[in-house]
Amino acid sequence: MPSARPSRTKSALRFAAVALAVALPLSLAACGGGGSGGGGDTIVIGTKFDQPGLGLKNPDGTMSGFDVDVAKYVAKELGFAEDKIEWKESPSGQRETLIQNDQVKFIAATYSITDARKEKVDFAGPYLITGQSLLVKADNTDITGAESLQNNKKLCSVSGSTPAQRIRTSTPACSCSSTTPIRPVSRR
Repeated sequence: MPSARPSRTKSALRFAAVALAVALPLSLAACGGGGSGGGGDTIVIGTKFDQPGLGLKNPDGTMSGFDVDVAKYVAKELGFAEDKIEWKESPSGQRETLIQNDQVKFIAATYSITDARKEKVDFAGPYLITGQSLLVKADNTDITGAESLQNNKKLCSVSGSTPAQRIRTSTPACSCSSTTPIRPVSRR
């Protein structure tokens, strides 16, 4: 019989979204405050445009995903209706610059919180905690974890990502190349 009590994951996500909404206004001055990050009637929010389920720009131009929902919630708490949000694509390697140059008010997107990044921008989170994994072919038995990437195994990762840097640091014998994310193609 299903429980009337929400799952731990749903409760944690709700708590995280509320914590972000409460903490974000307190940190906005350090995250971009004026500039074109918003002003007057609109707010500019950064997110990923190429991660289905998290941050995706749909073929019709609308945005969808968990990060988008969190950003909409925070914007609402700050007094901005959804139609007053301007979305700005925020690739991993450009996020600090977008915030520092006041091109966005804040960014809601998958982004590892690291000490180096904390020196450049403030974080109002995390609002979602995930892990990092290796994706391999189903019949591959050679690669079982980061330690099995020795002996010049080839790995491809998104440019500017924390996982790629971690592999380069922890497994120097791994051949790690970076690539720009593949964008979904609109079919008409």
